[in-house]
Amino acid sequence: MFIARNLTIGEQELTGTETGMTVEWWPLQDAVAAAMDGRLLLSGAAVSVLMAANTIPTPGHA
Repeated sequence: MFIARNLTIGEQELTGTETGMTVEWWPLQDAVAAAMDGRLLLSGAAVSVLMAANTIPTPGHA
């Protein structure tokens, strides 16, 4: 899980153990919903999403 800002889409370059991985971009609110309803199967991913949601200010909730 990485929190990144101001990214641009470019060519993906996978190496070694990354072979076969996919990258998905989700709006944070969609990732939180997936964590809360059990669609994220790895507990570390779910915790990371919820921690990110708690850290990143959302519009109107400074």
